[in-house]
Amino acid sequence: MSRSFPDPENQDRNSRSVRRPAPSSRGPAPDDDEELSPYRSGSKANRGSRSVGSSAQPGGLLNRFNSYVDSKMADATVQPIKVEPGRRLIALGIDFGAAFLIAMVAGFIPLQHFLTQGLVIPVVMCMRDFLFGGRGIGKNFMGLRVVDMRTGHSPSFVQVLIRNAIYLGPLVFLQLVDPLLHLITVNAILLTLKGTIHGLVSLYVLVIVPYEAYRSYSREDSMRLGDALAGTCLVDADMNFTEMLPR
Repeated sequence: MSRSFPDPENQDRNSRSVRRPAPSSRGPAPDDDEELSPYRSGSKANRGSRSVGSSAQPGGLLNRFNSYVDSKMADATVQPIKVEPGRRLIALGIDFGAAFLIAMVAGFIPLQHFLTQGLVIPVVMCMRDFLFGGRGIGKNFMGLRVVDMRTGHSPSFVQVLIRNAIYLGPLVFLQLVDPLLHLITVNAILLTLKGTIHGLVSLYVLVIVPYEAYRSYSREDSMRLGDALAGTCLVDADMNFTEMLPR
């Protein structure tokens, strides 16, 4: 009877297959052509599931907001300046005085029931930085100017609205909604809605205004949250009242 001898090549392959470690219970083994890295925290599927989970957490919205702000500042070519509090307050006071005078003039228009001081003043304050190439009136006297961080040019009308509406927008909204609320004939519903809206607006203003003031005075670039959202900043500029509106 002939005896069969094992094939050395088969035996070598069998030994290698025995020595190959089994996949770990913590996850699938990496591919042969995939380079192991000590910074790799898991497979693509696991990383995707973690990113979805993190966006669902309360901090996910804040992270997306910070990413949006960073994207606005990523292509900045203008270096913002540190603005002294007194300089900024004087400019704000001049702008408010100019808005108050405009509101008084608007009171002589036949639409005075609609163009109230409570509406005209915040609207003018929202749009003031669009005048004189980003200088407005108060900033013009104080040698300041609002510019687009990416180009260094005058801000667009949309940028100006975003920059100032973050704390003045709710006041405009309140003045526009109040006349519509009086169309409600049920007194109980009217009082409830009016009290709720006024309370929310007051709470928002009481939170956002101190935060904006703290941010602008504590940061080296004096950038308010409105500047970060609009992609604008303050720079030194010469006084110029020659061109009120851009061409």
